[in-house]
Amino acid sequence: KYYLGQSERYIRITDHEHDKLVDQGYKGPPLETRHTEPFYDLSLDIKQGNVLQHLKTSIKELMTPQHLEGDAQWKTKQYGPRDALMGLDFIRFPPILVLHLKRFAFDFERGHVAKINAPVAFPLSNLDLSDLLHDDALKSDPPPLYRLHAVVCHLGSTGESGHYYALVDPLCDGRWLRFDDNRVTPVTVNDVIKEGLGGPGALGSAYLLQYVREDALPVLHGNNKEEANIASSFFSSPSPPTSSASAPPQHAAGD
Repeated sequence: KYYLGQSERYIRITDHEHDKLVDQGYKGPPLETRHTEPFYDLSLDIKQGNVLQHLKTSIKELMTPQHLEGDAQWKTKQYGPRDALMGLDFIRFPPILVLHLKRFAFDFERGHVAKINAPVAFPLSNLDLSDLLHDDALKSDPPPLYRLHAVVCHLGSTGESGHYYALVDPLCDGRWLRFDDNRVTPVTVNDVIKEGLGGPGALGSAYLLQYVREDALPVLHGNNKEEANIASSFFSSPSPPTSSASAPPQHAAGD
């Protein structure tokens, strides 16, 4: 239930088509059909190139309606084929939001899966999705204000090889850890940003992002003191952890 969100797919005739129906004597609201769809994660398109992209903009692009025209017109039961818009509305964002960055695409010219390493900026806190909710959103839900909990990074230049590792803030208190195979080491916030951003010359980039809604933070570790102590033990050394931004994980292709 913590990962379950709710969206609605809709098809709605265009204003022009509605005006034509009104001219023919139709007196109802614009023709529309809706159906509810649950989701457990959102897959976001990443554009090729070196221009900085922003996470919330990519989420918003999921809501861009598609025009149904010509042979693709919406075939209504009562009024025949009509130009329409097909799109997505968000009704509820889940307590734990998983965002998948679509960094891999098949390169038909080279015949392999290429990696899109374009830079994508992601906030560590205050990811506010309130303005993306539909008017029919569940009013009883807490505001969809999120804090970054974990990042899965892909290290490599193609989708056919490379290495995955995770950066996690276990208690969402700003103390980050890198989980790389059997090695767990503290990292800084700057490391998280640099290793996840991507862009020209970057060795790796974020592939998955997990955010926790502010009201759900206690659920994250269940107020379990033992787990909190384990997480804190990685930061208990007398000297503060040094930045590892200059030396992220290094692995051979195919690792």
